[in-house]
Amino acid sequence: MPSHDVFVEELIQALRAGGETRAIRYDAEVFCLLIGDNKEFADVVVRLNDAFQKYEKLSPEVRASEIHHLATLCRQPRVPENYQEVAPRLQLCVRHISYLHLHEELAATWPSRIAPPSLVHSKITDELILCVGLTDGETLRLLTEAQAARWKISTGKLIRIASRNQFKSALVFKRTGSVWRSLNEKHYAAADFVVGHLLATLSVRGSPVVLLPSRDSLIVTGSEDMEGLTQMAAIGHVEIEEAQYPVSGRPLTWNGRLWTPFQPPDKVRATFAHLEQAYEVDRYEEQSRVLGIRYSSAADGTQIAEVRIYPDGSAFQKVALWHSGSPVLLPVADAVALHDRKSGAVEVVLWKDVLRVLGEHLVPMHKPLRYRAERFPTLAEIEAMKLQVVERALPRPVSRPQGPRPEPTGFTKR
Repeated sequence: MPSHDVFVEELIQALRAGGETRAIRYDAEVFCLLIGDNKEFADVVVRLNDAFQKYEKLSPEVRASEIHHLATLCRQPRVPENYQEVAPRLQLCVRHISYLHLHEELAATWPSRIAPPSLVHSKITDELILCVGLTDGETLRLLTEAQAARWKISTGKLIRIASRNQFKSALVFKRTGSVWRSLNEKHYAAADFVVGHLLATLSVRGSPVVLLPSRDSLIVTGSEDMEGLTQMAAIGHVEIEEAQYPVSGRPLTWNGRLWTPFQPPDKVRATFAHLEQAYEVDRYEEQSRVLGIRYSSAADGTQIAEVRIYPDGSAFQKVALWHSGSPVLLPVADAVALHDRKSGAVEVVLWKDVLRVLGEHLVPMHKPLRYRAERFPTLAEIEAMKLQVVERALPRPVSRPQGPRPEPTGFTKR
């Protein structure tokens, strides 16, 4: 199997062969590359964990092409020092606020002295933020507050300029079945939802409803169109499952002035509830990668608990997996599967009962919210949680209705 050092050496060679002339530093402690001549602020920080895991699973004959592809993604140009060059290329990019939380968490816990800087952003709804990026062909490089300071331009002005550029871009939509989808060829189509008054001109039944399942996807239908809402939720499941940058599982509606959360009608409420659950599971998976850096060398062996979705009659429920043996960071869920490693027993209890019995022993931490527990529940505490009778093996976990998923093998970490 390839080693970290071999992988990094091949990647650096590919970067140099592709024309990268800036300094490249390898931080083995956090397994990343720092690209840029400025030692205080790297132009590009390339985290390598996910890329290496993908690389080592490939056959030797295709690894070279994967290295070349990764090097292409890493070669970002220098940001121009002249702000006048930059202004026409500023564009908005919409992200979930948890993206900001994770970025801040990473910056706060980064073991290297070169921490990721803060992003230029603006909060637009309770869960969505607008970031500002610099376009370069089909890519968008998110700008930092440090870069804005070097230009001596306020972050507010950067956002206003990017918004003005967004308004200038022609909005092109195509009707597919009962929904409209953006055909933004520059990608980052989800940010087009900021021009709500223009989306309101689309032919829909009722008020416009939008879903932004990924950074590159904007879906519009009407609040009274049951077929359109069902189609919207189905597309959302696929996007959240497959997209590299999921954004939101919650639909919004336009009230003539701003976007507000949309309450789906009864006929489709369960479908959208499942969509939101799928997105929340994805958020926790992203958070687990960041927390994995922070707690990788924790002396007490802190666990980053998983959460999965399981069928529950005609609906679905989020189940957090709590293994005994060491402290745990437990995500908020509908239920908790308690796995005693010594006996092998797995018992399922409701989340509200875990809070009721262990409330004073659970410490809220991080965003998205997790609770730290220093120890596994005692038998008496489990009994007090109104233990539910479940089958020995839980049903197959799913994140969306489409497509088969492999059977789980107990509750071992994937």
